[in-house]
This record gives sequence, C-alpha cells and structure tokens, in this order.
Amino acid sequence: MVSKKRRRLSRASSRRGTAVAAAVRAVEAMTVPGSEIDHLLFGASSPPVPPASRAPTPGTSPSRSPVVVVSSSDFITRYVRAFSSLRASLSFLLLLFVVVVVRPPSSDLDGTLYAIENGYELACRERLFEFMVERLGLPSKDAARELWRPHFATHNQSLKALRAAGFVVDSDEYWAYTRGDASTHLGANDDAIAFFESLMTRRGEEEEEEEEEEEGGGEDAGGVGGDGRRRRMRRIKSSHVLTNCHEKQGAEALAVLRLSGYFDRVYGAGHMGDDLAKPQIEAFELVIGMAGIDPARTAFFEDSVKNLAAAKTLGMTTVLVQGDTAREEGPRDDGFVPDCVISKVSVDEVRRVLPGLW
Repeated sequence: MVSKKRRRLSRASSRRGTAVAAAVRAVEAMTVPGSEIDHLLFGASSPPVPPASRAPTPGTSPSRSPVVVVSSSDFITRYVRAFSSLRASLSFLLLLFVVVVVRPPSSDLDGTLYAIENGYELACRERLFEFMVERLGLPSKDAARELWRPHFATHNQSLKALRAAGFVVDSDEYWAYTRGDASTHLGANDDAIAFFESLMTRRGEEEEEEEEEEEGGGEDAGGVGGDGRRRRMRRIKSSHVLTNCHEKQGAEALAVLRLSGYFDRVYGAGHMGDDLAKPQIEAFELVIGMAGIDPARTAFFEDSVKNLAAAKTLGMTTVLVQGDTAREEGPRDDGFVPDCVISKVSVDEVRRVLPGLW
C-alpha cells in the first residue's frame, strides 16, 4: 500500500516537473515581431528595498550581496498546487517564472545597460547613507538606513524619500555625492555595444540621410553623444534612457559604458522634477511627450517588473532584462506578464525576442 502511494506521488512529481520545465520554455520562447517598433527606451533602476533583516553591510562584496530569492523548496511548497490545477491560468504560470526563477547569486545576470550585481548600485546606496550621516546629521549609517527604508518604498527614489522625511537637500550636491565616479565599477559593455552597432546604418546609407537632413533643416536631437546627436539606425527613429537618477550622472555612466553615441537623450530627475519618478504613470507620460514617441511603437527594456507594468498600461512593448531586481520585487498578483524576457542586452538575446528590429 505504501509502495503504491509512493509510486503515485513520484508520477505526480514527475508530471509537475514536466509542467515547470514547459512553463520555463514558454517564457523564454516569448517573441514579439518588433517590425512595428520605431523607438527604444531603456530603463535604469535602483534595486528594491532590502528587508530590514537582510540589510547590506559596508564592505560586502558584490557576489555576496544579500538578495531576496525564492528557494526551490519554498517555490514547490507555495506554487506546486497551481501547476497541477486545471484552473491555474497560463498567464499566472508565466508570471511566476518571469519573476521567481531561482539563479545562483554568483551568476552574471545583467541589469538593463549594466550589471546591477557588479557592485555599483550597492556602492551608491552606501554613499547615500554616508551622505545622510555627514550632511544631514544622522547618528549612524544604520539609523540612516532605517529612516530611509519606508520613504524609499513609497517614493521609488532616494532624493524624494529624503525630502519626504523632512530634509532640505540640494539636488546637485546630493547626486554628485551619492553617484560618485561610475568608472570605479563600470566599463565598456561590449554586448550592448555590439547590439547597437548591429542596428546602425551602413556608411553609404548614413551619408544619404545626413544630406537629406541638411537639405530639410533637421533639428539637433540634443543627444548625449560627443557630437550632440545619436548615430543613425536603419529602422529605429529614436532611442532614450529613462532613469530615476539625474541626467548628468546618467550621461556619465553611459560614457563609461561607451554607449553615449547610441542615445538621443537621457531623461531623469531633472526632467521629471521633485514630484515624479518611475513607476508613476505620469512620469512615463511626461517623457513620452518630451521625446515625441508613440508608446504603441516603443520597446521598453527594464530590469524592474513594476516599471514594465506601468509602461504596459500606456501600450509599450515590454522587455524584462532578468536580474536580481525582478526577483527581489517578488511575484505580482495583478496578472501582468512582460511581452518578452531576455538575460541581457545583446544581439542574440534581443534578436530572439524582437527579430523585426533588424
């Protein structure tokens, strides 16, 4: 009797494992033609608030930085019944795998335009707490962290969080102090460079477009490249960065990544002002208006699921770049599923899900 029960449990477990594997393959195979995409928008996110019991400590190496993940045992306990139930919808299955697939903490999972696990964001976060101690008078970094945590969870940007807590903070001083020197952690992103280069016009095509623009009196795009304008792409009309940090520091990071020449403009805290930040819908609407882009013809690349969900309500094609941010945010209960999922911004990964860009 016991033996028969064990065999039934073993077969059931095997079927669930097959369902799990099939759901993972379905997520990875999600593809959007991309032939109707005219604009590229890349998000740059800070990692979500770490739980109080798992707060990062000074000197923690990037590979050991505490992250909130769902263990395989927790995953099975919490979700396995959904896989065996006929009432579990496909969208629910896909959502789970988008945001809680377990990866080793040491895996090199890229953020959006640079790896969030490489230590830069952690260093910025530590400088934030130093700023609160040295410039705002908090007694310790631990006290600063505890004060900052609930306000950041509400406002999604640390400068807004500090002002919400009652501090008067000079914007320029704050951004220069907390963002520091990007080159201490960042370097050329060869995968992203190769991706953008693959979208570039050939030399003859570019010369023809420049002649047409000169005849038509085209406007300077106000880009972040060395000559003030983005290099031409064959199909893509514009490309932008949307970040919750200030544009100046965003542009500095792009320069270190050697990606400046591929973007028309960086939109950040300077454009959005004191009241707006991702994932507020109003922040996206403001940038859409300033950039003059059609959200229905825009692909938005992000490592934050909550930001992608906001962009989707406006009609953008959403591309989740897998990493710690999405896993720390945890599963959603509103049914949102990104249109496609990639492991990093690279030719192979983006071509797999948006082949029409080429």
